Amino acid sequence: MRTAGTAPPNKRPRISIEEQQASPAKDKTAQSLWLRRTSSSVSTAALAKHSPVFHDMFSIPQAPSPAFDTAASNFNPSCPVIYLTDSPEDLRHVLRASSLPERPSSEWRSNPYLDVTSQSPSSTYRHLRAQTPSFHVVSLWIRLGHKYQFEKLVEEGLRYLRRAYPTRLTSSHPLYSDVYKDSTPIREDRPKDYIKQSAIAVVNLARLTENHALLPLALLECCKLGETIMQGFEREDGTREHLAVEDLGRCFAVKNKLILRNVDAALKVFERARIDYEPWGEDGECYDEESCTRSLKNTRRKFSAISPTHLVRADSLLAENGEETYRSRNLCLNCSIYVGALVDKQRAKFWNAFPSKRR
Repeated sequence: MRTAGTAPPNKRPRISIEEQQASPAKDKTAQSLWLRRTSSSVSTAALAKHSPVFHDMFSIPQAPSPAFDTAASNFNPSCPVIYLTDSPEDLRHVLRASSLPERPSSEWRSNPYLDVTSQSPSSTYRHLRAQTPSFHVVSLWIRLGHKYQFEKLVEEGLRYLRRAYPTRLTSSHPLYSDVYKDSTPIREDRPKDYIKQSAIAVVNLARLTENHALLPLALLECCKLGETIMQGFEREDGTREHLAVEDLGRCFAVKNKLILRNVDAALKVFERARIDYEPWGEDGECYDEESCTRSLKNTRRKFSAISPTHLVRADSLLAENGEETYRSRNLCLNCSIYVGALVDKQRAKFWNAFPSKRR
């Protein structure tokens, strides 16, 4: 606490509740947030700039809330207070993101816990793109951002979800791409904390924000959970969230149907795959007819020798590591591209058949 006669620091320190009670007029841009018996002094500029909800709350005097023990906390009516029911651990992620400047100083980069409320807050949240936030942080950006209308923060959070759960397919056929590449949307390099049980939260966030394009892959991921789907998703504060009854029933109802559609797609690819296809380009023919014919037969034989439902999953058509079910790695480049185009057609058909794409 600063004593009389001492020079003020260069940077405004975080003001404690005791200092506000002693001299409530020292910082007119600060107000206290009361969160479950915990108080925190924040800059109104950072929050009001991004959230019309906080802007209105800071503009309208707040009456004491009976849910907070103001007497035990030495409540001072001259100190503006906003009462919130959110967990302090949850809200700190939103406060932190909203208080960061557009270009944080080198001092902040070396110490991410440094108080930055004295710096001018960013008008956007693009500075967050240089970070690699955990799924817990991103989900809080979206959930609390939606609650308090931090629209730009919600959109930044959704950007991270779309990386793990793409909302569209891209063709890998050489007619549509100069460089052949796999078009499967379920990539192996997806962040591990964004998948599995986290898919339950992704479905709920998609419903909350009406971003239904996230639902196909999120619900598909939920279908793969098996019995653990009933355990729900554990949040950072220990609470759990579960799928809505409708979404839970949808996962149980469509899982086997999705597996059978993958089996049907494989059978169609095997039926049409051959080496005497119409050449594409100047050098679009099979390089090694004997080897490629043998590879096609071996793939068909493997698929018929074992129960197909043991070889495919609900997401095999869309998964990066599920391509081998439909296309042997031993094919020559041209045959691999040709069979890949057949798989692409089945993949697009599978994707467009999702009943949740428009819900």
